[in-house]
Amino acid sequence: LTYDQTGLAQTSGFRIRGIGTVVYSVSAESAVAVVIDDVATTQSGQALADLTDIERVEILRGPQSTLFGRNASAGVINVVTRGPTSEFEAGVELTLTDDDQEKITGSLSGPIGDSLGYRLSAYYDDIDGWVDNLHDNGEVEGTEKWGFNSRLDWDISDSFALRFQGKYDDSDSACCSPAFSYVENVDQALVLTVIPLTEAAPEIIPFIDDENTTVVMDDIPDVSSENLQLSVKAEWDVLDHSLMSISAYNTWELDEFNELDNTAFDILNYPFLGGTLGDPLGTGVEPFTIASNGGVVQLNQLEVDFISQEFRLLSPDNDWGNYIAGLYYSEMDADRQFDRYAPGLGVAAGLDAHSLSDNVVTSLSAFGQVTFNFGERSRLTLGGRYQYEEIEFDITSIDFYGDGPDVGASYDDDDTVGLVSVAYQYDVSEDGMLFARYAQGHKGQFFDAASSTAFTGELDPVDKESSDAFEIGYKAELFDNRMRLELVGFYTMYDDYQA
Repeated sequence: LTYDQTGLAQTSGFRIRGIGTVVYSVSAESAVAVVIDDVATTQSGQALADLTDIERVEILRGPQSTLFGRNASAGVINVVTRGPTSEFEAGVELTLTDDDQEKITGSLSGPIGDSLGYRLSAYYDDIDGWVDNLHDNGEVEGTEKWGFNSRLDWDISDSFALRFQGKYDDSDSACCSPAFSYVENVDQALVLTVIPLTEAAPEIIPFIDDENTTVVMDDIPDVSSENLQLSVKAEWDVLDHSLMSISAYNTWELDEFNELDNTAFDILNYPFLGGTLGDPLGTGVEPFTIASNGGVVQLNQLEVDFISQEFRLLSPDNDWGNYIAGLYYSEMDADRQFDRYAPGLGVAAGLDAHSLSDNVVTSLSAFGQVTFNFGERSRLTLGGRYQYEEIEFDITSIDFYGDGPDVGASYDDDDTVGLVSVAYQYDVSEDGMLFARYAQGHKGQFFDAASSTAFTGELDPVDKESSDAFEIGYKAELFDNRMRLELVGFYTMYDDYQA
């Protein structure tokens, strides 16, 4: 399990066994699903909220399509927070570090009468900046975030219960400001392939080494986000079966401001190809700017609304085995505005002037698996999933002079897919198990949300991705569960891998 962090939350994310989705498009499905209290996150940046009051975290490796409403082609990170307690309890934790972090978390839990229980938890976390900005003698990379999680459990009867949950997270950070750790030939190094580093940022050259924590920037990066998750779970006991309904709503707002040249140099007025970058087309019209001093900057604003409804039916454990069956519906609507101010730099800065995009992804699926017991030691599990997807995409892009391409388009596509999984387990002892597994993975089509897509008029979706995963191994818990041993070999083949 690894995590890739970049300057954008949208292109940061998890990988399991080396496989993940780090792409620019907001409509791309992540290969690693992050599920928090039975509700899936839709964007990779959402998974980074400060998780507190955790009961457990489960990591499921390889394609997962028969246990969760959310399909995942590389694996699942399943986070479960603590629930209400039968007796009153309270706790607080204070963290102070030598690099100026102050964090406090607290929780309250207990009963309200015989049938109601509650749990409230909250946190506040403040980290001072640890990278020195030589331009203004300030510090960057600091973060301030806070949030709370509330839960109310109502046992209406012996066979019916409701679980209400509300979770909110707020974050604001000056991230990210890459500091130079190594430059082989300083005299030949160029900023954005144009400006010599010795001219653009001479202040930091004496500090360049693997422990450098200095930068020189006139536009400080700022990333702020708000995340709200509401859910209601209903649980029925019906004829020895357990029927669960999970209704959820999630909204996430992200604002990112980044400087791409990472200097305080007035790049746009630097002599370039016989002219200046401030007026590359020679029109005499100055473009608008959101940079403070001729820098190359970008602004990314994203608002995502997500609703989902899931039903799960779990059978009791019988002598012959057990089964699980489910239905899942979800709809994700993502609105995005992206501005990049880099006139004249062309491909060197990836010129994307201004774009507005709307992405809607609708999914409907049925899934399940059944496990058969053969004696007391061996089991065979068969699983399947049937999924229908529909994607809609609309993007409009303009340049900073107002007379560039202005293209709007929409496209509907559906993709129906069937997935299977087969697993066999054999208990060699009370503490050890041999197993073999085959599973199919799938990721649906999506649209490239860069404004260059609209500039070229190429609005065909990226092809769907499929995979075949094979596993074989041995797992054991030894020495009275003090040691866990896992020897696993896996081999996965991907077709049309999305990158």
